[in-house]
Amino acid sequence: MTDLDPRSPNRPTVGEEVIVAVHQAGGRTTYFPDQVVAVSTAEAVELVMLRQEFIVRAQHGVVQSVSDDEIALQFQPQGFMPELFDVGHVRISARPAIDMAITILHQQMEAGNTDVDDVVKRLRAMGVGSK
Repeated sequence: MTDLDPRSPNRPTVGEEVIVAVHQAGGRTTYFPDQVVAVSTAEAVELVMLRQEFIVRAQHGVVQSVSDDEIALQFQPQGFMPELFDVGHVRISARPAIDMAITILHQQMEAGNTDVDDVVKRLRAMGVGSK
């Protein structure tokens, strides 16, 4: 099996198995993360945004016909796994990060997704206020 390079003067032969690189067409400028990992220190909070996507990097095919300007391929079915991609990093100093967390909690409380008792219970479970 060989890598197929359409610019190469060496043409594959009919029946030859080839690997063809797949170039992803970019078009999105906004990526919505599937996961956000938060790391907090005394000085700052860092958020790493991750997105899971299925990306095909190469395909396995068999050459069906070859002419001067065209190579016809029959591609084989291929299984692939999702990959996690880092789609952004944010580093925020402590005070603005705390303000952001309070704003998020306030908005989620207004939406009915949590309440003060739940927030306090979860903070206590993390050891906050147990001195």
